[in-house]
Amino acid sequence: MFGCYSSYLHRHSDRNNIVVGWNDVVKEKHSAARVAYLDWVADGRPRNGPLFTIMSRTRALFKLALRCCRDHEEMMRADACAKNLADRDFRSFWQNVNKYNNGNCTKYVSTVGGCSGKENITKM
Repeated sequence: MFGCYSSYLHRHSDRNNIVVGWNDVVKEKHSAARVAYLDWVADGRPRNGPLFTIMSRTRALFKLALRCCRDHEEMMRADACAKNLADRDFRSFWQNVNKYNNGNCTKYVSTVGGCSGKENITKM
């Protein structure tokens, strides 16, 4: 549905956030909004008229696409992994699985039988 996973990534220069789906879904809308904004600024930032309307609409479409990508991030990552499996690209599949699951996995159990902490678990 959304294409290849490698084209999903975009890293903002001011933040270290990765926006999944940027290249496939958001990039064109961002470019259009930027051009409309620059045209609007060059015309003196009018508060009504065709340039203001175009700038407002393109900005709204960009923000909607960005919100959609953020809301469906997990689904898009899962689709990318499924596509890698369907294409029999096992190396990319496991790289993506390891990249996004390593931070979410806990190596040790924090509570056992209602006790937490090394000493309490050992005494139990």
